[in-house]
Amino acid sequence: MRFAILLALVGLVAAAVHEHKLTWRKSRKIQMIERGEYAAFVKYRNALRASNLATSSQQVFDYGDYEYIGNISIGTPDQHFMVVLDTGSANLWVPETACDASCNKKRKFVASSSSTFVKSTKTWTIQYGSGDAKGVLGTDTMKFGGPTEKQLVVPKTTFGLATHISSDFKNTIMNDLDEQSRNCALKISASKTKLVTRD
Repeated sequence: MRFAILLALVGLVAAAVHEHKLTWRKSRKIQMIERGEYAAFVKYRNALRASNLATSSQQVFDYGDYEYIGNISIGTPDQHFMVVLDTGSANLWVPETACDASCNKKRKFVASSSSTFVKSTKTWTIQYGSGDAKGVLGTDTMKFGGPTEKQLVVPKTTFGLATHISSDFKNTIMNDLDEQSRNCALKISASKTKLVTRD
């Protein structure tokens, strides 16, 4: 019993708290409303829902009015991005320099600029409710938090390098180089690697 209490105390003392500064921005829905594009999007979304081959009842809530974004960096030296913190996906992907015209005006990861990047020959494809992306896999160091914040470092994170993204991502501000911040459209993934902290 004493040993269990000692282990619990050691765990509490060794635990680290990482804060990740969040930035609020208008959601994609609000942006489409402001541009007068939301009605067409709703029609498109409803057509997708109506095309299902089977039906079932499930109560669903649309929280599309808010999005939270955070800072991450990938590679060595850091390539900084602002990302949507998406808990509905277990995949991390970012457009790469070899991405086709679908990634025009999107910020891209430059694999050749990172000394810690390892490319894989494995390919990936993701189909979302609306939109898709595909590319190849790679491994590199990812850091959660901005350059002036205490960062959570996750070495050897496997992520996707998109070579094509669907037009559904065209009007998102994520990745747009003409925006003030340097952004990317990617999903945060769960990683099975050991977490290392660095100030």
